[in-house]
Amino acid sequence: MALPLWLLKVLSPCLAHSSTRMYSCLFLTPVVVISLILIIEGLVTWRLQATLTGVIVGAVGVVLIILVVNFELWTMMYRHIPNEDDVDRVSISAVAEAAPGSDGSSVSEQWNENREDNPERDPEECLPLHAPPGAPRPPERADLIANDGSWFKDSLGRRVLLRGISVTGCCKLPKGVVPDEGSHRQLGSEGWKKVTFVGRPFDLDNGEADIHLARLRSWGMTFIRLLYTWEAMEHAGPGEYDEEYITYIVALCRKCREYGISVFLDCHQDCWSRFTGGSGAPAWTLLKVGFDLDKLEESGAAFTDRGLYSKEGGGEGIPRMAWNANNARAAAGTMWTLFFAGNDFAPQTMIDKDGGGEGIPRMAWNANNARAAAGTMWTLFFAGNDFAPQTMIDGQTAQDYLQGKFCAMLARLAEAVKDEPNVVGFDVLNEPSVGFVRVHDARDISRNEFLIGWRVDVWSAIKLAAGFSCSVDYFGSFMVWNGKKVLNPDGVSAWQVATTDQSGADACIWRKNGVWDLNGDGQPVLKDPQYFAKNPKTGAEIDFMDDYAIPFYDKALRAIRKHMPDAIIFLEPVIDMTDPGMSEQPVFTEEQAGSHGLVWAKHFYDGMTLLSANFSRWVNANPVTQTPLAGLGNIQRSFGKSLANFKEESSKMGPRGAPVLVGECGIPFNMKSNRGFRDMSPCTAAMDTTLRALEIGLVSATIWTYCHINTNLRGDDWNGEDLSLWSQDHVTDPNDLHSGGRSLAAAVRPYALRTAGTPLSMEFLPYRKDRRFTFSFRSDMSLSTNETIIFLPKYQYPHGAVLVIKKETASIALNRLSKRLFTDTKERVRTPLLLPRSRKNEGQMGVLFKFVHPITDV
Repeated sequence: MALPLWLLKVLSPCLAHSSTRMYSCLFLTPVVVISLILIIEGLVTWRLQATLTGVIVGAVGVVLIILVVNFELWTMMYRHIPNEDDVDRVSISAVAEAAPGSDGSSVSEQWNENREDNPERDPEECLPLHAPPGAPRPPERADLIANDGSWFKDSLGRRVLLRGISVTGCCKLPKGVVPDEGSHRQLGSEGWKKVTFVGRPFDLDNGEADIHLARLRSWGMTFIRLLYTWEAMEHAGPGEYDEEYITYIVALCRKCREYGISVFLDCHQDCWSRFTGGSGAPAWTLLKVGFDLDKLEESGAAFTDRGLYSKEGGGEGIPRMAWNANNARAAAGTMWTLFFAGNDFAPQTMIDKDGGGEGIPRMAWNANNARAAAGTMWTLFFAGNDFAPQTMIDGQTAQDYLQGKFCAMLARLAEAVKDEPNVVGFDVLNEPSVGFVRVHDARDISRNEFLIGWRVDVWSAIKLAAGFSCSVDYFGSFMVWNGKKVLNPDGVSAWQVATTDQSGADACIWRKNGVWDLNGDGQPVLKDPQYFAKNPKTGAEIDFMDDYAIPFYDKALRAIRKHMPDAIIFLEPVIDMTDPGMSEQPVFTEEQAGSHGLVWAKHFYDGMTLLSANFSRWVNANPVTQTPLAGLGNIQRSFGKSLANFKEESSKMGPRGAPVLVGECGIPFNMKSNRGFRDMSPCTAAMDTTLRALEIGLVSATIWTYCHINTNLRGDDWNGEDLSLWSQDHVTDPNDLHSGGRSLAAAVRPYALRTAGTPLSMEFLPYRKDRRFTFSFRSDMSLSTNETIIFLPKYQYPHGAVLVIKKETASIALNRLSKRLFTDTKERVRTPLLLPRSRKNEGQMGVLFKFVHPITDV
């Protein structure tokens, strides 16, 4: 529920300086004060009047004090996260030796040899003995089924829980002329044909990929969401595929298989394109529609990270050694004066403590979907035939042209990877947007609750792109109103003009399609504020999923399965910031579901933490239902219940339903409370809360993200985000495979990969000293196997583990070689419990089996 703008203006000074201590001030401190008052009042009342009222009042005060103490105890528990002496260390030199085997053969060659020598052996047992420790292999395409209810299943009918990560955020950007060119560097509109994405994410020739993949396998993240973009495939022009990049993707998938990793390919985008402040589509899609790439930022049709930085190069160059003269110029001279003597010479010059300048507010990049460039492109892509029938590209409507090129690109990649067994399928499109479709009034933005950055309604967005200035509300950070901002003050048009006599208004496609026009004074006039609310051809109400999304998904499914008929298709909801409650999940026929099925790959983030850069263990809100929450336990349970509800949505996707894989979930590591990365406990607590929710919901997931170019200064090197589970600036021991990982104590967790039955509950408690893992399931006696495979990370259990039975109601045996559980065939509930091996728990709780040696292969 959005707060009134006037209230946000009043609260802005307080919210602007928020931190985790704010929660203590706003929540704990008043509770403590009230509790003490109640206790004193109760004592006085009971002493003077000897009535029951005094006892009750005092008791209420005591209860409140107990609650506060419990909150603080939850906080203190995270201080017991395993320290460096309690976790495993893996030598990177050993990984390097494992990549090219001792006899000069590759890991994959040795794996294939082991399989040929003993074809009955399971794949995860066939890695060379010197391969780095890690998780058992997840199912590959032939062994993974997603068309039989709400669970993934393997070929033996066992329920499968997948754990993985998105690799990597840097795939959004090309290598370019400048190595590791982030979104903050000048991209320019020239040279977009010449870029290359080969080497994104990893270099395959220098051993870099081996180290990163071995690290992910050791963390149990063996199901990778491998990012690629439309631009990476087809940047040079329509139909001009980058065959070198396609060859690279195939080689990378094969490298993943060497390390026991399965992948699904995610066609990633954010706000349409990197030229419109995000990533995804190639530049020529914008040019074909009529946008001028050089004017998108200046006109206000989009805002980009690169817009904060001056252009590099150009001009006549700098005379030799002339750079030193800059000390006498205003910029350097002013900065040195402020640095050394600003308090005396410039006392009125104030800078916000969280950073200078405006910059792009945290997570504000997503607002580009409401700007003219991305909003127009999404509207044309999904619904151009209805809303812009006059806009033609090479003899086709814009919708047919764009969707046709996109689906042809999908088909080309599917053709390339069809013979790779560990490529299980495709995520058709990351976080697609509705564009302007279903906007009830083009002048009204009150329905959009995304209170970050510039608040631009559809009509203002169209006017800005046409060359008219607009004044809009500006939020410098989440819910912090900073007044009005004038966009496009110089009246620059974002549209290409054919002649000098033509204006931006003449070139605007929305004017050509009758949305607006100029009055006699040359001012823009909106003809129909409800133009995008209903189908302009028929006047019918719009069901975006049925009318536009499903027809597109059907084309994409057919394009992929033309070459990969057994591909699993991962689908995400279409984003509509003005109507979060819109029908999200698509409904497909048996034919569309295919032989191996569909997956509901919806994303889940702790919105309050992500947007505010603070994690509160005491107060939060459910990002799905917007319900206020108090207490860490309630927060985790509420998050978990929402994830479990994803299964209710997926049950409607086809005749037999579909499983859920949370395509993205993660936390920001650049929190205000981590004191410059010196205290990572808030991040660890936030990570544990998110992953605990996955356990409660019993859903598969891929974390966002693993970005190997992450630094403290630039984060993931894209629009200021910093969500990578690993950072090169956090490496303390270059020879330790785990070094550089962030919040691993919460992120690296045991889980049940394959269950011979139905999982009922799963819980890992990283903040307990015993780091116990509990898993309950009901066995399925109809299966042909009674084998359950559980990943037990050596990182958490470096000295082995103890297997105990919470309630000895079943016969459970452990194969010490393969680290698997075997249950009897009776249908009953089992609850195996795993604890770290130590003298303290050696004989507790009826130990049946223990891992005598440190675990090296699971």
